[in-house]
Amino acid sequence: MLSEAGFDYETVFYHMTQEEILEANTALDMQIEARNQQIAAQQAEAEMRRRMGRR
Repeated sequence: MLSEAGFDYETVFYHMTQEEILEANTALDMQIEARNQQIAAQQAEAEMRRRMGRR
């Protein structure tokens, strides 16, 4: 996850304050939640199209 967000261990453990780490974690959590919501919406749309195609 760190490299996906553009961080490496040295940056996190030696150059960031605890507050910066918490802020980065919060931002990453928000990004993951938005991605999960997008995936859920796409799945719901695909399911709706699948069901509508059966009529």
